[in-house]
Amino acid sequence: MEGTGITIGDWELVSVMEDNPTTRLFLSKLPTTVNFCDFAGGEKVGDALRALSCFSISILEMLNEHTLI
Repeated sequence: MEGTGITIGDWELVSVMEDNPTTRLFLSKLPTTVNFCDFAGGEKVGDALRALSCFSISILEMLNEHTLI
């Protein structure tokens, strides 16, 4: 899939998204803003979008042709 821009502060990143139903649902929710706050002094947490299901994705898509050893 085409790269999707992600802006974090002054940083601009480009992500490469897999082409599957969950990704398409996620992309349909963009653009969005997620506000993060400090959690336990070592992590950042933020409110996520509505939960995304992965049940419509086949196990082969999830493995993305990686070999498990």
